[in-house]
Amino acid sequence: MTKMNQQMKRTRLQTLLVLVMSMMSLTAWAEVGRALYTFGNVTVERPAISVLGRGDVVNAGDVIVTGAKGYAQIKLADGTKVAIRPGSRFVIEELEAPATATEPAIGAGTALRAKFDLQKGGFRTITGRIAKRDPSAYQVSTPSAVIRVRGTNYVARLCSADCGGTDDGLYVGVSDGGVALTNGGGELNLAKNQYGYAADFNTPPTRLLAPPASLNDDGLAVLEEEEEEEESDSDEGSDEGEEGGDDSGDGGDDSGESSDEGDRGGTGTGDVPTAESSSVTTNVSSPTTDGAPVQEITAAGPGGTEIDFTGGGGTFVNRGLSTSTTDFATSNNTNAATVIFDDAGNLTGFDIPSDTTTFSYGIGSATNFNNGLDENSQLRWGRWADGIAQISDNGAPSSDLDLNNSSLHWVIALTDDVLPTQAITGTASYSLVGNTDPTDAAGNIGFLGRADLSADFTNSTVQSRVELGINNQAWSAVGTGSINVNLFSGLYNTVTVNGAAGGSGGFSGHFVGFSGAVPDGAGLSYILQNGSTVVNGVAVFGNPVTP
Repeated sequence: MTKMNQQMKRTRLQTLLVLVMSMMSLTAWAEVGRALYTFGNVTVERPAISVLGRGDVVNAGDVIVTGAKGYAQIKLADGTKVAIRPGSRFVIEELEAPATATEPAIGAGTALRAKFDLQKGGFRTITGRIAKRDPSAYQVSTPSAVIRVRGTNYVARLCSADCGGTDDGLYVGVSDGGVALTNGGGELNLAKNQYGYAADFNTPPTRLLAPPASLNDDGLAVLEEEEEEEESDSDEGSDEGEEGGDDSGDGGDDSGESSDEGDRGGTGTGDVPTAESSSVTTNVSSPTTDGAPVQEITAAGPGGTEIDFTGGGGTFVNRGLSTSTTDFATSNNTNAATVIFDDAGNLTGFDIPSDTTTFSYGIGSATNFNNGLDENSQLRWGRWADGIAQISDNGAPSSDLDLNNSSLHWVIALTDDVLPTQAITGTASYSLVGNTDPTDAAGNIGFLGRADLSADFTNSTVQSRVELGINNQAWSAVGTGSINVNLFSGLYNTVTVNGAAGGSGGFSGHFVGFSGAVPDGAGLSYILQNGSTVVNGVAVFGNPVTP
């Protein structure tokens, strides 16, 4: 009798467990997306293991596993796309969103959340509508840190004795938006074109100066090339081929979603960007041009007359212009120069006068990138790239300035500043308030990790430091120069690349805003060289601190 009772209890317990598991399955394994593309060995655990192929459904609770040569790209119901690299375990823990007036509910629809777990390997992603509606609803857990976002395109890789000698831990690079790495040791915020590393969950995350080799991954680039072919086939309406051919009905849908997400710098279809257009490993994504001006753009003209440049096309006499190409970095007052702006208030033409002639620059077929405006100092900056600019000498026929693989960086004072009537004394240290992404002559785009500027106005000297990462190289430059009224220039006495000395460089700039004890801000252009490699850019400083 006892044995019979025990058997009955076991039977009831087993029945209850089956019922509970069934109820859990209804909740945890709710459909939340599908696989856009797979290559090689890709499986999904639910917990039973099955092959994941192109077009297959993915559910909340799925563990996606890629083999040593396997790749996968999944598209989730909120528009999130994830390209998963070889040797990865990626868990879709939760994806849920209430219905809106235009979108159906995702999952149970009782809350807004997108939670994932990277247990091994890595991925590249463009976040979707859930992260846009509430960034705090999105997170990726890893053994080293939790990843949170602000409307983001980023790449992450977890190294565990499988990154070719690279230190173990989590590596993250941001192509657009922002990422926060949080663990038991602290938090690190990363902006566009910045990189971070977390060794383990108890060690504070740190910022990396250059793109880490662990993120220089050909695997995801190959996957993206296949995706481009899919989109091309989709555009033509083809529905043939089971191995990376058509993805009809998906690629097209994405264009609207990409627009919804703020055009985060991917391809025109909204897919994970190609290595050429937006890789965080070498050629980081080119920023889009600004739209409407940050504010009305005006300047004080002769006699105090206000000139309005908000509509573009205006000219004015300015007191400061600094420019940088791979051939020079220069600053001048351009007292009689013509300066032309477009409708968004960005520089499209300017003159650089010399003792014997005047060189006129026009943007030509190039485009303005990295545009910015510091409202306090009224310094505006950007860079011309992706086209052919024009240069003429005293009205002579213009010559071409090829900016397809390099950039002309500029920073200009928007007001006709009244220069100081007496010598400025004292010292001041300035904070970086804006900059362009540094570029070289090979088409690489990097990021400025640090820039310092300090001035001793009593002794008319200036000190400059820049630290940047580009093309898997970490550059550091420190130098001194002299001040001449509002202009300054100098040489970088020490230039190192990946810790090795031997480089050279120079800088030039102008101070603005002379109503206080020291100038309000400064624009600085720089050029660095190491062997045949030349890197250039501009930085903008403000918020002076005096002893």
